[in-house]
Amino acid sequence: MLLVGVGGPFCQAVLAYQVDSTQIEGKAEELLADERFEEAVEVYREVLKLNPDSFTAHYNLARALHALGRDEQAELELVRAREDAPENADFHNLLGEMFYDLGSYDAALQSFAEAQRIEPSHARASTNLGRVLDRMGRAREAAKAEEGAAGIDPDDAKALFNRGLEKMTQREYSQAVNLFRKAVEADPGLADAHYSLAVSLSELGRYREAVDSFKKAADLNPEDADIYFALGKLHYNYQQYQAAVEVLKTAVRLDPSTAEHHYTLGLALADASRHSEAIQAFERAIAIKATADAYSALGNSQYMMRMLSQAVSSYRKAVKWAPNSAEAHYGLGLTYVAMRNYPGARKQYEILTKLRPSYARTLKRYLPEPQ
Repeated sequence: MLLVGVGGPFCQAVLAYQVDSTQIEGKAEELLADERFEEAVEVYREVLKLNPDSFTAHYNLARALHALGRDEQAELELVRAREDAPENADFHNLLGEMFYDLGSYDAALQSFAEAQRIEPSHARASTNLGRVLDRMGRAREAAKAEEGAAGIDPDDAKALFNRGLEKMTQREYSQAVNLFRKAVEADPGLADAHYSLAVSLSELGRYREAVDSFKKAADLNPEDADIYFALGKLHYNYQQYQAAVEVLKTAVRLDPSTAEHHYTLGLALADASRHSEAIQAFERAIAIKATADAYSALGNSQYMMRMLSQAVSSYRKAVKWAPNSAEAHYGLGLTYVAMRNYPGARKQYEILTKLRPSYARTLKRYLPEPQ
């Protein structure tokens, strides 16, 4: 057999091939970094003609295609990258993240699982696995993956709670819910976990479940005004005004020194058409901390009670605090109309044409035509 030496034609050809491929791939990476995606796509395709098994080229080509909105082609390149990839957990995790961004959750799950197979202690892959399982509606499996990612004992309520707080900070509320549920299963008496579970459920729009969790937190810590205030705001946001009033009254009783408690109670009373009580709540809020919003809300209830001169005074104070408050100018304009002070109302109309044209158009309907 004839052996070709190191300096022979075959080795020289291989060396030239490798240099060409490396140089071209370097150029493609520059184009990708500069966000010249169309050019990057063309150059990566040239790289793959020279080196069809380059998993990094397939991956980066997928990135460029995804940036161009060509997601079906991007997904094909990611599949090729995974087929050609070595036993590298980080790379499989990257592939999973890309599949996740593309909305290909089954493929993402496969890649994250492959990363874990290669490196069972890969924390980011475990976290990502929990994220994709949660998105797929597999909540219990997601929670288990989260616990594994954090190295948490499933009976350690405090550790589960702390991990849930991290997820709340990151606005990953579904995963936070899973962890807080595990925490209260491990320790049903952990009031903070019930409270945080309720807040996370609120962020996800799961009203009934959130109410139940707030009530459990309140049962465990009945002197905590913050729990009742949060529950009251939840009721208010869902237009359950009577329920909000009752709970917010408890918050005010437990902590009468917080202006926001009185102000929010006033809003709930006003929306429940209990304006005389709302006026008292707003006045208490202002006595603690005066704000434009509180003065404007006070003016609204005074207007509804036809306490027109008092409403004018409140709206003017709101405008003094916040000259660009469209709500205060609009309320002042309506009150002037009710008092037949049309010059004053027209002045508010002119201001509103610049601040909030929609308010100006509504106010104009109540103004008589100039003589």
